[in-house]
Amino acid sequence: MKKLIYSLLAVSIIFAACKKEDEVTTPVAASIVGGWDCTTMTIDSSLTYSYMGITIDSLSSSGSSSMTAAQAEFYGLNFAGGPTSGNVYVYEDPTIVTDTSTWEIVGDSLVIDEGEITFKYIVTSNALSLIAGMSMHQDDGAGIAVDYNYTQTINFTRNNG
Repeated sequence: MKKLIYSLLAVSIIFAACKKEDEVTTPVAASIVGGWDCTTMTIDSSLTYSYMGITIDSLSSSGSSSMTAAQAEFYGLNFAGGPTSGNVYVYEDPTIVTDTSTWEIVGDSLVIDEGEITFKYIVTSNALSLIAGMSMHQDDGAGIAVDYNYTQTINFTRNNG
């Protein structure tokens, strides 16, 4: 009986430890190399004014917009080199490179041009999302505060051509 229980326990541990490769959504540096076509770009911003901790006005999601690659006039990216650094070529047209920069993976961040632009990134075998943003808090010392948040997400699919 003990052998049966130990066998079942061992088998269940093995199956629980296995993970399908296509479910991985954490950054994998080597997977970023290659061509990516932009599908959508989403920009979201919010602005909140407060006085002594009480919200006076909130323009949350007032700056939200989503657009296609054609509307954004941004076609895609091609990451060369690898597995954790190299050159990135920017396309605003399917055939014309409009900018060339360097890229490097640092932890879960994609850094372009030596720190000028930093994105959090999520990559799978067929999809890439680049997420950047900023937050700003300004307090005048007399109880009036302004909070500004901005996020930009660019989504891509793998260019298999």
